[in-house]
Amino acid sequence: MTVNNCLFGPAFSINGDAYFSDKGANFQAVFNSSSDQGKVLTYQWYLNGMLVIDQSIINFNDKISCGTHELGLRILTAEGWSGIKSIPFTTCKTRTSVTLYGAASVDAGSSTQYEVLQFFSDGSHQNISAHYTFSASAAGSFTKNTFLASKDPNHIVDEEITISAAKTGAETLTKQVMIQNVKPVTLLSTEISGPANVDQGGQARYAVIGHYSDGSQKDISQDFVLVASEGYFRGQTYVASLNGIANEVRAVSITAMKNGFVQVSRQINVHIDQMKSGVLMVDFYNDPSMNLVAMIDTQVISGYRIPAHQHANIIPSDTLLAEDALVLASDLNQASSTNWRFEFNLAKLIRDNPGTADFAFQIKGRSAHAKAVSGAFSLKTRSAKMAMNGSEGTYMPNVIGGADVGSPVNFSAQVSNGANGDYNSDNLPLVISFNYNVPNSLLTYSLIQPPIEVAEFDYMAVRYHWEEGAGQDLDILVGYEKTGTEYDGRYVGYGQGNVIIPSFELDGSKGYLWWARDSTGISGYEGVLVGMNKFLAAYPSLPEVVEVGLYAAWYSGAGSGDFSVELITYKGGTMNTQGTDFVNIGGRKISSNLVMMNTKLRVDNSKLPYSYFKIGTLRYNKRTASAVISINEST
Repeated sequence: MTVNNCLFGPAFSINGDAYFSDKGANFQAVFNSSSDQGKVLTYQWYLNGMLVIDQSIINFNDKISCGTHELGLRILTAEGWSGIKSIPFTTCKTRTSVTLYGAASVDAGSSTQYEVLQFFSDGSHQNISAHYTFSASAAGSFTKNTFLASKDPNHIVDEEITISAAKTGAETLTKQVMIQNVKPVTLLSTEISGPANVDQGGQARYAVIGHYSDGSQKDISQDFVLVASEGYFRGQTYVASLNGIANEVRAVSITAMKNGFVQVSRQINVHIDQMKSGVLMVDFYNDPSMNLVAMIDTQVISGYRIPAHQHANIIPSDTLLAEDALVLASDLNQASSTNWRFEFNLAKLIRDNPGTADFAFQIKGRSAHAKAVSGAFSLKTRSAKMAMNGSEGTYMPNVIGGADVGSPVNFSAQVSNGANGDYNSDNLPLVISFNYNVPNSLLTYSLIQPPIEVAEFDYMAVRYHWEEGAGQDLDILVGYEKTGTEYDGRYVGYGQGNVIIPSFELDGSKGYLWWARDSTGISGYEGVLVGMNKFLAAYPSLPEVVEVGLYAAWYSGAGSGDFSVELITYKGGTMNTQGTDFVNIGGRKISSNLVMMNTKLRVDNSKLPYSYFKIGTLRYNKRTASAVISINEST
């Protein structure tokens, strides 16, 4: 539960489950005493930032669409309104089990990770290891969830110990583990794990699980490339394609490839249920100072480039019903982190303009200060209807009915300063643009961020920095991608298993990647060194363009979500660490570029780059010996 300080009134909390098996959700406000409760004049409940009408008592009971939501509550007493407290919850999903996973045996002197996985009724699971404290009864110790088995040369007898994972208020999980002399552990079989059924347009996560001779199981997905006979994979996330044929079930083959060869396959079913997109919803967070306008950028459309904004909430302006509008714009919403919202009526545009293959949309604007702002967009199904809640001055677009097409997409956009109440679109720079392709039911978007050009270099130090209030413990992920080598998809950063890549290299200055260790504070630095010259020398047959992916997410939760990334390149000399940073000795600095970023994304020790916020991609051109760093590139 999120705890906010109340502005006025007695202390209270929201009591309810985190998961509900169906669409029904029940919550209750709880006070320290009956006298505190008696001071309350009325209650205001908020669902996903929107005030819920006709819910003004101590209990909240409603039917809510399947998915993840946030319920907020504030109370009114004679002293005034309290602040809003909120609690996240999920409908149509229940927890089925919590299991301690990891190796059944560990060689003395070696280390391994144990994970606590929470399984749900829809077949998905979540790694919740960060919420548990791990311990061993003997023969070793834990650092976070990594167990290091002690090695005693005088101890030659195998020893069984108990691994425990404890959490306040929860049952302690245990696993019997055998500490033994070095014995070969072999991979016996592999399988692709994940849901057997996926809705068209939906997403599902799959993993390659290895079964070993010591009885252990391990997620070895990073060693494989997943492909599908229909739809596509983003890392381990399968995205089922749309084709508009209702009430059909299609068989899709999923295959795990390694070094170009098929290792294991399985079949899943894609269910077709009219998942074509009908509404595009775009939200902007935590910046009430912005002047934003949204408009259609397709010339053949009536309403072309007519801006919708907080003083012109409905386009066309003479539209009687919100569901018949082309574009809706919110007023400033101060009561929620979602300050601004825009909606585009894809269903009406497609219906009124048959034969038009692409529809383009733009959102332009300024803020009081040049900065990175965060937001998210999502697609709703064709059955969803645009709606407008509130009245003049408090308008907030919403949708009635329908469902999500895929998952919401978070983004971070650079916004210029100079917000002064001017809503003339010709005077406002572009923030984000979209294109919806009708034949393929495909939405693409782009953010304006000029690429950074860098001259020839040997090393690039990637330096992440966050200050107090931004969040705690920013975890980073950096790795080579699309190189055709065994190091594709092997990243450095917290929980990735390697401080230096390749792992056999003890001197980080000679490595291809070198992580300067974890920084877990409310402010701090983390850094990674990209040894481009070492990688090029070791692999002379690399593609002409060598790519490195840069990612980040919060481990302990975000505040404002603001952080910076400094990209420093060097030629010659050697590299060394200084705390969680890197210094060059004997060489020269080639360039230094600083970009401001923002994300509120949180991960629990994930090895999946697609779980993280992507900062950008370094592309080193072997022929020109130079590089371009593309920031915030997205499709």
